[in-house]
Amino acid sequence: MEENLGLLLNRQVRLDSIQHFLATDAPVDFHVLETAHASVSIFPLYLYPTYDNLLDVGEGRRPNLSPQFTLEFSEKLGLRFVPDGRGDLSKTFGPEDVFFYSYAVFHSPTDHRYRHARWTGTAWQDRQVTRAGSFFPDDGGEKQYSGGVVFDHANPAVLYLSRQLAGQWQIERWEIADDGATWSHRQLTAGSLEKNVRPAVARGGGPLWMRGGYVNYRQYRTTIIAE
Repeated sequence: MEENLGLLLNRQVRLDSIQHFLATDAPVDFHVLETAHASVSIFPLYLYPTYDNLLDVGEGRRPNLSPQFTLEFSEKLGLRFVPDGRGDLSKTFGPEDVFFYSYAVFHSPTDHRYRHARWTGTAWQDRQVTRAGSFFPDDGGEKQYSGGVVFDHANPAVLYLSRQLAGQWQIERWEIADDGATWSHRQLTAGSLEKNVRPAVARGGGPLWMRGGYVNYRQYRTTIIAE
């Protein structure tokens, strides 16, 4: 059996909310996400040649990502796509960088958590970075809308994130000390009386973020701040 990674999901669920997603590096049961009425769909990251050449992948493995997707991703990121493994996230990115990312987990609408997942080559290391606080839109219409977290393109050991501190959303810089087991961090917006959310990193520059009042995507009074 060849090495691979896979995304698992159900095409339909019986619950009111969609939460049936997992990642795997091993074969799984057909009903791993729910009971017998809902079968899991598996999307492998890599396709391998078969004995009957059914998939027509040629020699070796190839990423299970459409050329149009990787082209658009490459143009938006300003990075060159490499077809196997990971890139350096400074000039290149690979299939496993698409699969491997920072993400949020919603324990409740008011208790979001930022996590960091890292593929070591043999196993996933998945650790919590920090609590993020609640959703930030004032009208409560998007309870999944965290303050936001993003990698520094030039240094993927660095994250910029927004989290709720003493009732207000502040921007912080977090850096991995040892593959994510421990982190150091500093606050960039200490004492700000307005929301500081949705950080991004400019190519060749530092972090940017949105500051100001935000009711929803139609009602806001914000500006863009740079460090």
